[in-house]
Amino acid sequence: MAPNELILEVREFLAENAYTCFFTNYALVHDGRQLGDYDDVSQLDLSRDNRIYMKPQLYTDKTARMHVQKIKDMLTRPKVLTQ
Repeated sequence: MAPNELILEVREFLAENAYTCFFTNYALVHDGRQLGDYDDVSQLDLSRDNRIYMKPQLYTDKTARMHVQKIKDMLTRPKVLTQ
C-alpha cells in the first residue's frame, strides 16, 4: 500500500483479491473512526495503530442487490490466485 493512496483504492484492491472479493458490505475503520472513500492513507496515524479493519455493515436494498451481482460475477468470472 502506497502512502498516497486513497481508501477507495484499498477497497478496489480488496474487491479484486481472491481472499477478500466476496466481502461486499463493510466499512473500513482505523483507530475507531470510519474512513471515507476519499480519505488519504497518508493522513492516518499508522505508528499508533498499523491496522485498518473491515467492519461488517447491515444490508440495505441497494447493497443487497450489489452483493447478489457480485456473487453472480464471481460465479461467471472467478478470481484466480496468482501466488
